[in-house]
Amino acid sequence: FDWAEQDYLARAEWVKFYALFFNEEAKANQVFHQIVNRVEELKSMTADLPKESAIWGYYTAKSMWAMQISSFQAQYMRDANLENILLDQVEPNANGSQSLSSEQLLTYGKDATHWIIGDIHASPLPKETIMSSFTAWNSGKLYHNMERVDPKSNSSDWYATAIARPDTVLADLIKLVRPELLPDYEAAFMGMYDKERPLKAAS
Repeated sequence: FDWAEQDYLARAEWVKFYALFFNEEAKANQVFHQIVNRVEELKSMTADLPKESAIWGYYTAKSMWAMQISSFQAQYMRDANLENILLDQVEPNANGSQSLSSEQLLTYGKDATHWIIGDIHASPLPKETIMSSFTAWNSGKLYHNMERVDPKSNSSDWYATAIARPDTVLADLIKLVRPELLPDYEAAFMGMYDKERPLKAAS
């Protein structure tokens, strides 16, 4: 299934399979081609810029974090020309994400400039004495992927439309970390994370 793919374009390509049931193969191929072209266009916008460091992952409680190492989320960072500073420091597991303790994350990730920290599965964050040790926390360069989440209906479009439109997700990330590149663009799935008023996830 699409959710098992570890490449974000491979996830989107499943539109070709679903199109078979509606005799819309030609349209699906056209849409996927447009997505690939848009991804390449976005990648080229950041390719020659100096890399900035980033981490992507959320708190799971009991001093543990689920961090993206080589998953499709990590690929978004790569294609936005962000250096995933956990990539070379931690041995990735089979599905591309890894559970790290707060001590490990402080060792490997405390100097990251950007942090995608808000997620529908996240638990309340640990105390300020821990969080204030992270550069991204102190500078406010924090982001979430919960822009289209409805806690009342226990739904998140991150697991629906965002899978089918990775070009939009990549544009969202670029807009957040390099806003000057997309001045008129409005992010669809991602946004700034307010550490004073964190978003509530679906239950």
